[in-house]
Amino acid sequence: MTSLANIICCLKDTLKALYYMHKVGWVHRDVSIGNALWITNNNNQCTGKLADFEYAKCIYSDKSHDVRTGTPHFMAVEVDAKCYLFITWGYGEKLLSTPPFRMNGLHDIESVWWILLWVIFYYTDQNHPTVDPGNQRNTLQAIFPGVLGQSSRLMVAKTCKPISKFLRQFASHLQESYWTAEESIMTIKFEDTLESVHRETAKNLLNVHNAYAHEDASNVILCPLDRFLTRKRSNSEVQTSPTMQEKRRR
Repeated sequence: MTSLANIICCLKDTLKALYYMHKVGWVHRDVSIGNALWITNNNNQCTGKLADFEYAKCIYSDKSHDVRTGTPHFMAVEVDAKCYLFITWGYGEKLLSTPPFRMNGLHDIESVWWILLWVIFYYTDQNHPTVDPGNQRNTLQAIFPGVLGQSSRLMVAKTCKPISKFLRQFASHLQESYWTAEESIMTIKFEDTLESVHRETAKNLLNVHNAYAHEDASNVILCPLDRFLTRKRSNSEVQTSPTMQEKRRR
C-alpha cells in the first residue's frame, strides 16, 4: 500500500534534484517511477531521492542526443520522436539544416508529469476506489503501452481529483514553455523558460502536497488497480459462476 501524500512529496523532492542538475547544465534523461526513491533514515524521516544517473548528459554537449534513452512510459514526447515539435518555422527556414536534437530540462520535467499521470491510473484509493475500475484500467493501457497523447474519458478515484486538476495545469504550462523555448529553429533557448517552469511546477506541486498532507485526504492510501479488479472478479465468480470443480461434478 502507498500513501498518495508520500508519492507527491517524493516527486516534489525529485523535481528539486532536477532543478539543481539543470542549473549546472546537466539533464538526467531517464526520470521514471523506478528512479524516484522514497528513503527513510534512522530517525524515521523520509525524503525523495533521484537515482540512476547512468544516462545523464551535459546539455551543451556538441554531440546530438540522438540515442533514445529513458523508460518509454515516462519519456517526453519530443524524445520519443527524436525531434523538436514546437518550432515555429519562419519563411525559408525549412530550407536550412535542422539543428541536432538535444534533450533539455523541459524533457526531464515532462517525465515527472507522465509519472504522476501513471500513478493516478495505475493505483486507486483502497477506501474510496474508482467508480469504474475497468474503464480506468482500459485508459491506463491506452495511454501507456500505446501511442502517447491519445484522448479518453478519465475515470479515477474522487480523492485523486486534485491531482487531475494539477496535471491539466502542469501540461498547459509545459506546452507553453515548449512553444517559447522553440520559438525559432535558429535560436532554441530554454534557460529562462526552464527557470519559470521549475518555479511554477514546484509551487503548484507544493500546494497539492499540502492539501493531501494536512486535510482528510492525508488518509488516501493507494493500492494497485489490478489487485482491486482481481478481488472484485473473485467475489463475482463465487457469487454468480460455478467453480471448475462444480462444473466437473455436473
